[in-house]
Amino acid sequence: MKKLVSVILVFGLLLTFAVMPVCAETTEVDYLYRDKLIEYTLEDYYTLFIYNEQYCHTDDDGNVDWALIRAEAGPFENMAVSKVVCDVYIHSNYMSYPFTFGYGIYDAKEDRFISLQGADVAKYDGLEEYINKNIGVPLGDADSDGELSVLDATYIQLAIAQLCEFSSEDYLGIYGCPIQYLSDFDRDGERNILDATAIQLKLAGLE
Repeated sequence: MKKLVSVILVFGLLLTFAVMPVCAETTEVDYLYRDKLIEYTLEDYYTLFIYNEQYCHTDDDGNVDWALIRAEAGPFENMAVSKVVCDVYIHSNYMSYPFTFGYGIYDAKEDRFISLQGADVAKYDGLEEYINKNIGVPLGDADSDGELSVLDATYIQLAIAQLCEFSSEDYLGIYGCPIQYLSDFDRDGERNILDATAIQLKLAGLE
């Protein structure tokens, strides 16, 4: 019995490492594309002061086919920018360079950098899942706990029934904001019972 438990534990550890990102939260010695970004994207008067390769995705042959990069360089434009990417809301009080919101993709197959703002997320296998789990604020997060859960659907139902109030953080009435409310999960411009239903369907994998 002890041997069986040991085998299961070892297998579990191996599985954990197998699904970990190839290059998550890299240190300077692990940078794969920093010099390339500077060479192809940044000009002499820009200073790169934030850079890390948050996730590297590999193809079936074990080669990196795309990487999600966090990079910011000055100077900045003092302009608020916000966008819904996949199922998360991303906002910044300024437009950074070279990527809006500071996030971009290095497409290794095409050897080019793309701002997450204009990227075709569906083109990159695994990118949507990673974004939804690790970046921005989850759309539909009505209780402001940082994750989408059935509690958010319940919170919306209670608020609509006037048994509680929507959080002040729910309102996103910022210039250029693509949605008005964080709880507007179905993005129809209103927060209502349909948003609670959409959240439940999403969590049940029935969207």
